[in-house]
Amino acid sequence: MIDHDRISHPREKVFFGSRFEFEYARLGLESPKNLPPWWHRGSSHAVEDEPRLAEIFDQERFDTLYLAPRIYNGNIRFPAKLQHVVDEKYDRIPSSDRLVEIYRRKISFGGKPR
Repeated sequence: MIDHDRISHPREKVFFGSRFEFEYARLGLESPKNLPPWWHRGSSHAVEDEPRLAEIFDQERFDTLYLAPRIYNGNIRFPAKLQHVVDEKYDRIPSSDRLVEIYRRKISFGGKPR
């Protein structure tokens, strides 16, 4: 599903969440420089850094997010503020693939991404 979606949207700025971190290397893409490579509190980042990391994530203005489904606890380790950004500024794209959830940045009034 990721490959098919990337073919349809090749120029979009993407974010791969937990369980998909290696997609950056597989697809020859740079991972975000100021975000941890995975989301595990106290291991990949300090808990006190979570508000700052959520702000950085929001400022990156990713076009597309590829996340493990919540049913599989894919987002369970996301900081609450980061999950809030996803819920507020992205729409989940319907898919038949149960192993990945794809989100696109919402378009605000005037046609520009939020």
